[in-house]
Amino acid sequence: MSSVGSVAGLCLGMVLVLSGLLKLRDIDGFIVGVVEYDVLPVPLARIVGKALPVLEIALGLTIVPPATARVASVAVVVLMTCFCMAVGANLARGRSLACHCFGGKSDEMLGGGTLARLGLMFALGVMVFVGGEGSVLSDGGSTIVAALVLAGTVDVFLLLIPALPPAVGALMVRAGPAPTLRRCVSLRGQPIPVDSGTGAREANLAEGL
Repeated sequence: MSSVGSVAGLCLGMVLVLSGLLKLRDIDGFIVGVVEYDVLPVPLARIVGKALPVLEIALGLTIVPPATARVASVAVVVLMTCFCMAVGANLARGRSLACHCFGGKSDEMLGGGTLARLGLMFALGVMVFVGGEGSVLSDGGSTIVAALVLAGTVDVFLLLIPALPPAVGALMVRAGPAPTLRRCVSLRGQPIPVDSGTGAREANLAEGL
């Protein structure tokens, strides 16, 4: 693979292995989460919930070596497409649902950030597929360290994507001008204003009486 393809493979490999391990840590909670998505029949959703963590770990381990990277990248692209469809279906329904992207104990909620992360992982899978042969892992120690650091940085960004919009919004509120205290005038106890035309007619009527 090219350097870009190798780094993309490392990014996906680390995220997929981490995701699979966290799902296995609370497999029962994750199975319940898959059922809650309500995109598959319950028996099939339970099977998918049991198999998905193992599949993610297997893909994470096979997408790094050049010999298996392309096949694994195709599987990752298909998997990310399925994830996007499941998340998009629930967002279209207006459901407030936990993501379960990193296990049943994850409290991340579905949202645009979830779709953004899946879309980026889809793009990384495409990069691995078109990366060609070879790998930076065979280029020497300094190159390997640089690739791992870059991949780790991208992974941190991937994990933080869903939390970015609220954080940016809070930062913008803090950076904005402080709200001003508007002077409020109470009309309690004040005479009710009378329309001038109405007042003149009443005065004329009184004089006539």
